[in-house]
Amino acid sequence: MRSNQTVNTTGINIRKEILLWSAVVLGALVFFASLRLEHAFFGDSLDKYVQAYSIKANAFQSEELHYPAGSLDPNHDFVPYMTVTGFDRLISPFPVAYGYISALVLTVGSPSWIYAFSLLLALASLLLLRYKLNLGAGGILFLVFASPFLYQYLGFGDVALASTLSVLALSLLLKGPSLKKGLAERSNDGLSGSDYPDYASKAASLFAGALFGIAVWFRMETAIIASLAILYFPISALLLGETRWKADNALRRTTIRSAYALVGFGLMLIPFFLFNENQYGHWLGSRFLYNQGGIQSFAAKWDIFVGVLLGGSMRLGFFGYMPLMLLFLAFAALRRNWIQRANPQALTLFLLFATGPFILALLAPNDSNIDWGSRYLNQLLFPFAFFVSPFLGMFSGKDSADSQERQSKSALRITVRVVAIILLVYSVLVTILFTALISQPPRKIKVMQKEILTVKADYRIFVSKFHAGQLSTRLVETPVLVLEDASLEQIDGLIQKMKESDVGTVALYTLDYELKGSPEEVQSQVLRDKDRSEKIQSLFDSRLELLERKALKDSSVRIYRTDNRP
Repeated sequence: MRSNQTVNTTGINIRKEILLWSAVVLGALVFFASLRLEHAFFGDSLDKYVQAYSIKANAFQSEELHYPAGSLDPNHDFVPYMTVTGFDRLISPFPVAYGYISALVLTVGSPSWIYAFSLLLALASLLLLRYKLNLGAGGILFLVFASPFLYQYLGFGDVALASTLSVLALSLLLKGPSLKKGLAERSNDGLSGSDYPDYASKAASLFAGALFGIAVWFRMETAIIASLAILYFPISALLLGETRWKADNALRRTTIRSAYALVGFGLMLIPFFLFNENQYGHWLGSRFLYNQGGIQSFAAKWDIFVGVLLGGSMRLGFFGYMPLMLLFLAFAALRRNWIQRANPQALTLFLLFATGPFILALLAPNDSNIDWGSRYLNQLLFPFAFFVSPFLGMFSGKDSADSQERQSKSALRITVRVVAIILLVYSVLVTILFTALISQPPRKIKVMQKEILTVKADYRIFVSKFHAGQLSTRLVETPVLVLEDASLEQIDGLIQKMKESDVGTVALYTLDYELKGSPEEVQSQVLRDKDRSEKIQSLFDSRLELLERKALKDSSVRIYRTDNRP
């Protein structure tokens, strides 16, 4: 009889696993099938593509950005990409390690393969969480449908790579009992070695630290997350009552494994600092140089702090995307008895989840709400997802052995459950919207791109990088110049250079500026940019007449000017 029950249970579990992963894979395939390459690369993803394309074009010998319009712009005054200033070559602000990985992908496939690579990383992360950290099906489904996990993996490949390495590192360092065992099955006799016989080996801990260090090459915030994980592991044993150093207790075991992880972390982190110092003249690298300003005072960083955690400047922060996390944190703070039944592995993950967002937000760079946003905290999704199923069980009262207690709190449980469902639905809707924007941008963007690409030209000149970015992958394949940061004198010099050169067909796009900031800032920017735009247009009108007159004598030079406003 028991044998039949075991077979039936196993069969049910297998069917559940098949259904779970079929849903995940089907969702990924639907997204990939809907991907439109002409819209897929935009903003940061486009600049990272330019970096990878350039590395491939340079035969992996240099990271200097490919700039087709370089002959007209030798001083790099009109570059359409994000670049780090102060170098004699064009350098991307994004970590070059990911650029080389993407360049390898481009050597074996089309640009869309970069997204396929990110999808594979997402699947690998979910598999690691499911079978190495014992993440329940609820946690898997939450990550995919109610968190920025999938959106950030697809939109930001460097985030995907660093996060996957972090998951693997956590699964090695925190090898041991599952969360369910950690919450419900710990003995009452203290943390003896017999309670947790399945700690990670010293070699595995060393390798876990090395993986954290490698992840820093792709995302620098991993250094903070890794440091917290390594520090919290022995602290968790202390919080659980282990205060003496014994031969076979949890404090000794966690401390030794954290020490090995720290060594592995340092072995990969020190070369990262040395490489940056040698290549860019700063040990934190090109991204730090691009941000310019680094860590500011708390008073000056308040808007950034709020933006990273909640949102701002038309972007959602970490808790703004997933307010359910705040509910979980409040519930855990009020219901601390579960900590008494935890193990060091589970408590380490909880400490990461509870403190990590605030520490990272305090240490975020000066432009993190724009350039980092909630992706800066992406690797903290995994500790949080680890607690989804148990916390939902707590909401329902399943963790309480006292039926009278459950009945007395039924109204509160129902209220909390309704609020949790509302917040969950909100996060699911945000995920659908954000993920759809990657493959299917707004109609306005499509119209703008169509208008731009209908013009056949040898050189394209834009007023802003935002509009130049509508060219997507074509941006690095055709000569493009952007006037956004150029002075009138530099523009005058460009026209003179064009007059002296055989430039062929020139398309000048005088499209509106992209406006950002508060209403007051936008109003000021409109007035300022309108005045500047009129001056630029006036300058071009007068100078291009020279080219137009030349065109009458030389048919190889033609001018196309447009003022399309989608």
